[in-house]
Amino acid sequence: MLTELETKCPYYTGKIPNLKSNGRRAVYIAGLIVSLIIGIASRRYHLLQHEFGKFPGDVLWASAVFFGTGMLLPRVPVARIGLYATVFAVFIELLKLVNNPVLASLRRNSYSALIFGHVFSVPNVLCYVIGIVGASLIASAIFARRRNAL
Repeated sequence: MLTELETKCPYYTGKIPNLKSNGRRAVYIAGLIVSLIIGIASRRYHLLQHEFGKFPGDVLWASAVFFGTGMLLPRVPVARIGLYATVFAVFIELLKLVNNPVLASLRRNSYSALIFGHVFSVPNVLCYVIGIVGASLIASAIFARRRNAL
């Protein structure tokens, strides 16, 4: 027997949406937005650059990579998202060693230069690890708090 909802909505499948993954995705989206805003502001307004150089931007870039990966894969455990984000960040850093006309043209664009960068640097890799570990700890703490609240 069809319920009233099933007769009114032809797209109703009878399945309850996964609120857990949607809630996790919302956390990742919020983290991504905050990381991007603070990261771009740190470069544009030179926040903390006198004390730390360009490293705060690199840490925030890596946290944005973590939150973006989590947004795409909300059901994946936080540690695995951290691993995927680290592999991606290191890959992008190693890509700076490749001299290719396509990559060179991408690096001339200010927005894609924020993603691809210009010069390979080992300290950048350390910044990426710090940013991803920090973002992982923040996400884990938020998820644990939400789990305990239920």
